[in-house]
Amino acid sequence: MGTLAAALSRRLQSPVQVVGAGRTDAGVHASGQVCHFDAPQGTDGGRLRHALNRMLPPDVRVGVIEVAPPPRWVVLPPKGGGGPPAAAVAADVAANDCVAVAAAAGDDDDAHASQARPADGNGTNGSLPFAGTRTLLVPWHALLCARGKRYTYRLRFGGVEDPLTSRFRAHEYRQVDIPALSAALGALVGTHDYSSFANTAASPGGGHTTSAQHNPVRTVAAAVLVAEGSDGGSPIPGSALPTGGARDYRVDFVLDAALYKMVRNLVGAALAVATGRLSFDALVQLRDKPRMGANRFVAPARGLTLVRVLYETPFEDEVEDTAAVELLEAAATAAKARAAAAAGGGEGVEVANADGAWGDSP
Repeated sequence: MGTLAAALSRRLQSPVQVVGAGRTDAGVHASGQVCHFDAPQGTDGGRLRHALNRMLPPDVRVGVIEVAPPPRWVVLPPKGGGGPPAAAVAADVAANDCVAVAAAAGDDDDAHASQARPADGNGTNGSLPFAGTRTLLVPWHALLCARGKRYTYRLRFGGVEDPLTSRFRAHEYRQVDIPALSAALGALVGTHDYSSFANTAASPGGGHTTSAQHNPVRTVAAAVLVAEGSDGGSPIPGSALPTGGARDYRVDFVLDAALYKMVRNLVGAALAVATGRLSFDALVQLRDKPRMGANRFVAPARGLTLVRVLYETPFEDEVEDTAAVELLEAAATAAKARAAAAAGGGEGVEVANADGAWGDSP
């Protein structure tokens, strides 16, 4: 984001901080990255986009600039615990178009004390009619408001690697069992502890390692193998004309968030099954008995592209992603139902789980 921030600062003639919806590893591409920044009121997004695209290097382009959604009231539970029942808070949150969080800031954290206020019971501006409940007005945030992401991993099987597309597509020279690959990808869909498919950080105590160890549970709502050419072909020139009997495929992912190098680990492990280097039972064991970094099959970075960041309120060019958000919500609901059944069938209301969805990396 540094390149974009420099261009914005130069164009707007003042320092601009750019906050992205996540980060990608070196060599990973992004066609649908999202960021936010503050600009003077009345800034013409179309003219700013045109100016930025003339200033940025050839491999970086701004697709659309628009005003972010309005701030929302966040419901904070009382400091020190207590307060109304979670079910009652959840019902009132829905009625007042608020967002609830399950944990309050620490007693010594007064970073937002000037914005937090007790509920006054009048039902306006997200106030809740419960004694001791606090609310906080939070602006829209490219990272913290993200509901999920769509990734695509492009592959070429057999034949000769195409030098025109090799920057965006990984080549697998071994014989690939397509049905086995589809089955392996299907086994990796769901809500699981994906520690086995996460790489630890390069330095001890790094952000990736801390995040994964803190909450390595993620939801992969879809991992679909698509034969390119059957649906109009790849958007990359040349890939629709494979040489030497090569076949082009892609894997489309929908997930809530990714651990460090998680998507590349998932593709690499599934390919290992499809090429006979890893048994299907061993793959399931990696999934069901998580151990940080246990998987040793990692797909190259160049085949992976961040296609879209998903939000509850889609942008103008993201209407088609509503289905992906609904898919994630259905997967999360199913996971909660399974957890409740495993715990004895008792009903519970989870107001929110803000843990682990921030600062992801594929």
